[in-house]
Amino acid sequence: MTRIGWVLQVGLVATVLATISLSLSVADAAAQQQKPSIIVLASTSQAQLQRAVEGVAISGEVESSPQATAIPPVNAAPPFFVPRIRRGAPAFRIGGATRGFNTEVTIQTLVPEIDEAALTLAAQPNLYWHLSADTPHSVNFTLLDPDLIEPMVDVMLPGPFRAGFHLLSLADHQAKLESGRHYEWFVAVVPNPEKRSADVVARGAISRVDDAALASRVAQVEPAAVAGLFAGSGIWYEALDALSQGGRQSPDDPSAHARRAAMLEQVGLVLSRDY
Repeated sequence: MTRIGWVLQVGLVATVLATISLSLSVADAAAQQQKPSIIVLASTSQAQLQRAVEGVAISGEVESSPQATAIPPVNAAPPFFVPRIRRGAPAFRIGGATRGFNTEVTIQTLVPEIDEAALTLAAQPNLYWHLSADTPHSVNFTLLDPDLIEPMVDVMLPGPFRAGFHLLSLADHQAKLESGRHYEWFVAVVPNPEKRSADVVARGAISRVDDAALASRVAQVEPAAVAGLFAGSGIWYEALDALSQGGRQSPDDPSAHARRAAMLEQVGLVLSRDY
């Protein structure tokens, strides 16, 4: 072999060796980049793997970061109300409206149309009512036991009142409901205390029932599931209260208000303003 040929052959071998070395370096770098993912996956719990399948990051660092992808809320869909009623039960809900004072005011108790569907488990539940517009006037709240002559509660709540949802807690008025009994309650806008015939009145019903099994189940579920459990079991007042509390805790979350509005619509209550 000539000297020139020998030099060319040595150069070719060197080039091949350099190419192999470069390929090995690239492969090693890629393997190093993949190691953290393999380590995270090996230490990942079954719950994290399930969340990864659903598109949620499983890295411990990402999960603890405020920028991590949020997990969808439990039972984000509107609760479906299933009333405990007899077939053919009559509807009695009454709402009131009036014109005057440069506006039209409608007051409404937030109850099902059928009295038998207006159930609670609590001795002192929260009652909700709604105003369609602001009013400067007082509102009269009355709670009646049909078997008693005198009202259980008869109080004048001083105005003004803003449009939207309002809460009445029986605990604030030292009133307790007995299990197995039926009651009526009224809210009335009072434009003229000297002329009560001008009152704008809305009526609601409420009955207290016992359900120890349901109460036990509620105690075991996550807060986000409480409204749906009550609604599906026909307990109106607790379902509405759970949805309303969710709205108060997250006032800037439109989904919380939308869930309550959706359940109200199921019993024929389509309200002009949602707060």
